[in-house]
Amino acid sequence: MDKKNVILLVIIIILGFFIYNNVYKKTSKFKDNFFENLVLNFYKKDFKGVILYKFIDSTDHDYRKIRLKSKYKEEIIFFNYESDSFLNFLKKGDSLIKYKDQFFLRVKRKEIDTVIKIKFDNYIYKNNPNTVIKKYLEKYPPDGASMSE
Repeated sequence: MDKKNVILLVIIIILGFFIYNNVYKKTSKFKDNFFENLVLNFYKKDFKGVILYKFIDSTDHDYRKIRLKSKYKEEIIFFNYESDSFLNFLKKGDSLIKYKDQFFLRVKRKEIDTVIKIKFDNYIYKNNPNTVIKKYLEKYPPDGASMSE
């Protein structure tokens, strides 16, 4: 190989390394942060209401959502992180109750009164939801308490 081709090959290798470090790694970090934010938002959320309808929001990445009506308001709950079987289990008219700082969802209808643990099984991620919450609680202990005590 002549000197010109060696220099070109070195430039291509350096450019490839630069692209890998600055694009691929940032994309991977974004996906991890997206999942952690998704888990934390659900964990901190509380809601109670009756399912008015389930829908796929074509204006928002075809995310699966549920419209709930409570005594005082209507709200849309994002459920794209759960499996199809979970969403098929939920029916119009079901009552849903989700308390803050937990992953459990109570589902009530005439013949059913059950509690389901949200598992985020529609996403592939490095950490399970409990690991994400453990890291969060270590950083932000409840009531100012230290987790090391």
